[in-house]
Amino acid sequence: MPDIANVTVVCFLASYIVALIAEFFRLNNPKAWLRWLVLFFSLAGFLAHTVYLIVRSRVHGLPPLVGSSHDWSLVLSWLCVLYYLARTLRDQKLALGVFLFPIVILLTLSAYFVSTDSSELVQEKGDRGWALLHAAFLVLGIAGVLLSFITSMMYLFQHHRLKNKQAIPVGLRLPNLEKLAKINWWAVIVSVPLLTLGLISGFGLALHLKKTSEAHELSFGDPVILTSAFLWIVMAVVFVFLLVKPRTKSRQVAWMTLWVAGFLVLTLVGLQILLGGRGELIDTWHSGIDPHSTPLSLTEGAVG
Repeated sequence: MPDIANVTVVCFLASYIVALIAEFFRLNNPKAWLRWLVLFFSLAGFLAHTVYLIVRSRVHGLPPLVGSSHDWSLVLSWLCVLYYLARTLRDQKLALGVFLFPIVILLTLSAYFVSTDSSELVQEKGDRGWALLHAAFLVLGIAGVLLSFITSMMYLFQHHRLKNKQAIPVGLRLPNLEKLAKINWWAVIVSVPLLTLGLISGFGLALHLKKTSEAHELSFGDPVILTSAFLWIVMAVVFVFLLVKPRTKSRQVAWMTLWVAGFLVLTLVGLQILLGGRGELIDTWHSGIDPHSTPLSLTEGAVG
């Protein structure tokens, strides 16, 4: 029996890549065996992904959400795969993976370039509750933004195809425009309050640390705080716009959320990469990297 502690990032990354390739093959060849192949590799990757996070959590004694930026990124990609499986098991003909798996693969790859060290602010058990609450709200909020991004891509693809009267590949089955617009609207409406709670809990964590330890004093010049605040403002503007102008054309909403969500995710991922992985490049108490540590290789075991 294989040792589950030897599960690596490559195990589930490879499964997701194979699932994506199979998804593209079945666009013009919607055979049942190809659908089952996609589902098999998706489930295999998800299982290995889950085991990897559990083992790292047990080894480091921290939940994956606050274990490190590496684990946090993988939790985000894990949520995306969970959503994919939930939708696909209900409708195996739905070609959601064509749009979703590239995001999952990028998030999984980005985990290699970020810090694998836990931040000092969660080393003490008294701080973990605030940190876990902060990270949970943020990861769920960003997951909602990712859902909005993916849904917007599907909506614009469907809209372009219908407008130009183009035939859709026989294996590319997507929800209709009305349903996609509704999913996109709800994704934004739900994600912004979650991001708001994430920021509020982050300030609560900072104030708590300020009272208990001078070493972790909050600085409003922290690049993570500044970037998160700016991105929250942008998403809040979209949120208010959707509430004030509910009759706005769904195509305009799709374009708006596509650009905003894409910019938000790329900025946050890019900032996490700059924070560490090959040395601390930005001074922030969000980074848990040890400048003398070696970054986790894609081929290392789950125990890091």
